[in-house]
Amino acid sequence: QSLTMTDEQYRNQIKNYSTKREFVRSFSTGFGVDVDYAAKINKQQLVNSIDTKETISTKTPMSTYEKIQTMKQQLELHSKKGETESCNKIFQHIQNNIKPDLHCYNLMIATFCKKNDIIAAEKWVTELIQQELTPNGVSFGPIISYFSKNGQTEKALTWFKRMVETYGIEANTQSCNWILHSFCVDNDLG
Repeated sequence: QSLTMTDEQYRNQIKNYSTKREFVRSFSTGFGVDVDYAAKINKQQLVNSIDTKETISTKTPMSTYEKIQTMKQQLELHSKKGETESCNKIFQHIQNNIKPDLHCYNLMIATFCKKNDIIAAEKWVTELIQQELTPNGVSFGPIISYFSKNGQTEKALTWFKRMVETYGIEANTQSCNWILHSFCVDNDLG
């Protein structure tokens, strides 16, 4: 027997698997490839290649952890694109399964700042705090940046002071640069 598959044999083999993930796991396992490691290396390509509408086979069910991680990756991708509606839906789905972590909230804050919806971004910070999560510099950065880029020095300073004085977050070079930028825009350096 030949070890080489014809195109038709290859297509037939793929049809026997109910999902792309199942095929990849089955195919990769035979060659000693760690699919989870490969997914970590190229998570964006993996997320894009798996059709989220397809059902997962009962032979290789996705664990709750894997589902949540996939949702978080999707949230991150939609956040980078500034897609607020998609982010809201994905966040809600995550919230229905687990308590969202700080990273999820930070993505929501950044998304709404990117879309110039500062009121929504501020609400996400409030919700983050209500959920008893402690904000970090990443939580405050997009808001301080938004205000400084839009010439609202007082608001940028208010959020900067809140970050440093209320939460004890050390000011980094980037946050200091945002404040300096704001002063430059206002011509208020001296």
